[in-house]
Amino acid sequence: MHIDHFLKIKKPVTPKKSAVNLDQLGKLRIQVGEGIHIARMPKARNPSYQAEVNFGKSGKKTTCGQFVNNYTEEELLHTQIVAITNFASKKIAGVKSEALTLGFPETPRSQQAIILQPFEKVKNGTFLNFFGPDFHEEADFAGFLALEIRVGTIQRMEKLAHHSFAIMDMGTIGHSAALIPGHLSKPKQYVGMQIPVWINLMPLPLSNRYTYQSTALVAPLGLDHAETTPVTLIGINKKVQNGLELF
Repeated sequence: MHIDHFLKIKKPVTPKKSAVNLDQLGKLRIQVGEGIHIARMPKARNPSYQAEVNFGKSGKKTTCGQFVNNYTEEELLHTQIVAITNFASKKIAGVKSEALTLGFPETPRSQQAIILQPFEKVKNGTFLNFFGPDFHEEADFAGFLALEIRVGTIQRMEKLAHHSFAIMDMGTIGHSAALIPGHLSKPKQYVGMQIPVWINLMPLPLSNRYTYQSTALVAPLGLDHAETTPVTLIGINKKVQNGLELF
């Protein structure tokens, strides 16, 4: 039985992209870093910032992003962001970009974005969803595009055995029960918040009876990879339309 049916999801989300396995996320080094220098990019075609970001033991990397509409330079300074750090570097308006900062568009057709952030501060360099630095090679951008990660609002939290699920309102595309890897100390504080959910995960067994194919993005607060490891959710601090896809 799919977990959506067990938790009585009336209109389960139907992904638009083909299902991909869990390893696809693990090939991407998705890390939390802190902006330590922010500046406008005068040569950029669209209003953009360049940022030097501290990823802890993974070092400092430069990233470029179209966040000018929604944040001042001061707001981004010393703010934690989420980025993919193992894509090949590329030149953007004369700047060597070494990481891809993740966010959701402010409106469906906008090229300006709202950044992803951990709800609680974590150690710089933390890897999302317990995927560590095992994959050192450059990631394939097509692999990132194969993931369908969309934004939704948490309506309620549910428990099943040792697992937690966020029941998500994903807007016009439906609802989903997203697995939360790890342990949230105060899950109810997240109700009403918007978070990214990976919805085209190849169905995985939760037990002999249930399967799931949606999972929330989390940042571990501890070092172990276990159901009891404390985590914080990844989210956004400015409201966008539910159902929009990560870009």
